[in-house]
Amino acid sequence: MKVGGLVQLALLGAALLAVTRVQALPVGAKVQTKAFVSPRAMERHLEVHGHRGGRGEANEETLAAYADAFLAGATHLEWDVGITSDGVPIAWHDENIQAAKCLDPPSGDHVVGKYIANVTLSQIKSLDCGAQRLGSDFMLQQTRKGARIQTLDQVFTFAQCVDAGLPAAKKIRFNIESKLSPPTPNTTVGPQVFVDKMYAAFRKHRVVDRVVFQSFDWRTLQLMGEQHPEVVLSALVSSDASYLEPIWLGGIDLNQQPGSTLAQRIVHAAKSINATYLSPNHNLNGTEVNQPGYAPFVDTDMVRAAHDVDMKVIPYTPDSLDTAEKLVYTHGVDGLITDYPTTFTAWARSRGFQLPQKRDVVRVQRCLKEARARDDEP
Repeated sequence: MKVGGLVQLALLGAALLAVTRVQALPVGAKVQTKAFVSPRAMERHLEVHGHRGGRGEANEETLAAYADAFLAGATHLEWDVGITSDGVPIAWHDENIQAAKCLDPPSGDHVVGKYIANVTLSQIKSLDCGAQRLGSDFMLQQTRKGARIQTLDQVFTFAQCVDAGLPAAKKIRFNIESKLSPPTPNTTVGPQVFVDKMYAAFRKHRVVDRVVFQSFDWRTLQLMGEQHPEVVLSALVSSDASYLEPIWLGGIDLNQQPGSTLAQRIVHAAKSINATYLSPNHNLNGTEVNQPGYAPFVDTDMVRAAHDVDMKVIPYTPDSLDTAEKLVYTHGVDGLITDYPTTFTAWARSRGFQLPQKRDVVRVQRCLKEARARDDEP
């Protein structure tokens, strides 16, 4: 960096310096003095959510992935919930069992391809969801043959083991999604069942005050908010036009919302259901900042509009640090949901953000061993 550039940077003041003390600027680069910066970023607070535990590092939504998020010191463990035919909430992203992720049991029972709502917990537990790596998308994913899908109760029990003895303020938080599709209602149980089952688990494990409840299907958010207003809500939203229709947004028509831009109307719609978080996909076309054709969905307009009504913006799933820096320092987001919690927490700490302590390896390994033994997992 040129000396003149250093002088310019110093003149921005200590508050901006706390956020922008990242990498040296390229020679000749101009200092951006009018960039929008989140007040929360100014305070060095940033949420890092391990997406599906951390599917870039281990098989998604398995014990190994959850363990990685703990070891990284992520602020939140993020996962999805489906409900089996015998009424058990399980931690799994897809509405059906996909062959790319799970293998049928040796018994010959064909579970792969079926909807979770149409199979029992016993059938779910017969699957091997750790033997396969998700191809070119996640080439660094560590596999573990025999890994089993966990129930909602089992994930909470594992988390309680890892964080036992810590004060509540230092325990990991949870960002949990109800997985259902309004256009295809027969593929899952209904929204009220999701709310009842999930809230019961939150109460049972005494984590209501550490849960963020998220969904693309805003009906579940509306029901949870009406019936259990103490639960923090996160409005998931996709840039895919079909997900912006009223059928996904609990009957809300974005065209009837205030605001001169789509981003502002989305924010007002989310606020109208009392969401604390807005969680959009970060891009429009599946690319990262460092790839050709990148186009953002989350931008400064969206974040400013959200902060104006006291909402946080936590986009999913930036997997490039270039993208992370753009989202945090240019657009001012409050956190990131990422497939790589180990890399992203290390980056955040190197930039001066305050994150939870990394969990003790020995303790995490002991809790893993106990959890696997309870589940008869290899």
